[in-house]
Amino acid sequence: MTPADTFGSARRWERAGAALAVVLAVCAVAASTAVALPEVGRCAPQAGGRYLGAGCTSKGKGSYEWERNPLATHFVAAGGSATLETASGSAISCGGSVEAGDYVSATPTKEVHNVVIALSGCALPLFDGACASRGAAPGELVSSTLKGKLAYISGKGSPTPVVGLVLSPQTAGAAFREWECPAVGVTVYEGQGAGKGHASVIARLGPLDTMSSAWTQAYLGAKGVQEPLHIEGSASIDSLETSLSGKKGVFERSDQVGELTIANEEALEIKA
Repeated sequence: MTPADTFGSARRWERAGAALAVVLAVCAVAASTAVALPEVGRCAPQAGGRYLGAGCTSKGKGSYEWERNPLATHFVAAGGSATLETASGSAISCGGSVEAGDYVSATPTKEVHNVVIALSGCALPLFDGACASRGAAPGELVSSTLKGKLAYISGKGSPTPVVGLVLSPQTAGAAFREWECPAVGVTVYEGQGAGKGHASVIARLGPLDTMSSAWTQAYLGAKGVQEPLHIEGSASIDSLETSLSGKKGVFERSDQVGELTIANEEALEIKA
């Protein structure tokens, strides 16, 4: 092989390598885009945008553009009655619920933190005494500080996906919630017991793919079984476990049931 042949071969390999690098880069961008959803952001009017409509669901040379990250990161939520129930049937009913937290500023925004859930008017059936978390008002059950992430419950990549928010203690190993009922001498610990339910709970979110300042957050379940127990594609259990005699007691699966309306500080969209 002549020096010219050697040089030409080297140049061909160089061009092939450069082409391969471009292909890999394009694939990496496509992959990162594919795994980004679901995420929180805004479908904003913009001349020459990549989307045709106000929900940023149909691509084309249009007048809307998808903008990741909320400008205002704080949210609050309020709801009516809520119930906590164990698999053996121990239950407590609460008259109202509130929740507050912050979106984690990232690209894309898929997480929340500094979340606190407070249930009010909580009392055991057939007993006069109210239950409460330590330091809270009578009848008020307050969670620890929680963190969460958006995830598909079902239908990823389909026209009808279901999206949820997985919430768990922000501090590793902390309880999800602790409270006492002095009238019956019960000290309740909600967290992770022997069943390794990960001290977490999944709430369904909606609406999807539409701009709104108000979302619905639904905690579903019955007889101690949270619905759902898993996010799509995972066998990891996202569930609460409860002991009626403190952290060292016997744990059993439990659920949290109730519905809240999330109020954002600006109109946002859950893009799925």
